[in-house]
Amino acid sequence: MAIQIAKHFGAYVATTCSARHADLVHDLGADVVIDYKSQTFEDELSDYDIVFDMVGGETLNRSFKVLKKGGTLVSIKGQDTDDLAPEYDVRFEWFFMEPDGAMLAELANLIENRIVKTVIDRTFPMDETRDAYEALKNGHGAGKIAITII
Repeated sequence: MAIQIAKHFGAYVATTCSARHADLVHDLGADVVIDYKSQTFEDELSDYDIVFDMVGGETLNRSFKVLKKGGTLVSIKGQDTDDLAPEYDVRFEWFFMEPDGAMLAELANLIENRIVKTVIDRTFPMDETRDAYEALKNGHGAGKIAITII
């Protein structure tokens, strides 16, 4: 969803994924796709205004390298524990989601108007929730895991 929302607001989007998901993320709007298994994103990208980190750890630290001076790194997975933001002359923000009805309504509107598409990898009936959790835990799917309640 992040790719689609960024594109909706006019961003030029670069992202990482495995080669097998490259077509999907291009279809979702990514302008540049880096195969994290064969490429190093910080060697391929530079001078970005914003980086949105959803991995944390060493990936977060490497992300500082692709920002232009004055840029911003936003992470949902980690903190700038090595205090790299001043070294790169950028801003660091840690994002923690809080309930916001207005934002959810705006997202619902984007989905209803098919500006943002949900990507479902697999659907499980409620009685197979354990299997759904295992699929989620194993990762590497192309989209979300959904549980059908009815």
